[in-house]
Amino acid sequence: MSDTLSPAEASLFELANQFIEVANRLLEEDKDLGEVANAFRYAAARFTAHETTLRLADYFAANAQLPGLPSPDQAKQELVAKFTETFKDMLDDNLSEHIDALSQSQQ
Repeated sequence: MSDTLSPAEASLFELANQFIEVANRLLEEDKDLGEVANAFRYAAARFTAHETTLRLADYFAANAQLPGLPSPDQAKQELVAKFTETFKDMLDDNLSEHIDALSQSQQ
């Protein structure tokens, strides 16, 4: 990750940290790590579905007369692929950082 963040990146990381703080508080309350992690992923998927549905409704309403508009099922498939790839990239980056930190701490 670059040392210089754009305002959008800084905002993203600040918001993400707020969610992580909630997860950490739950762990301090002796909630199970796996249960908290699964709830976190479920919440992310649920909120992403909500956000995407709102945006798709606006998109389809604004473009209803355009020929070649993808069907809702086609749009869903494309979006799932896009979100899956984005999550994979984010997970890969973060796992690399955590594994590097773990390796450094064991030296």
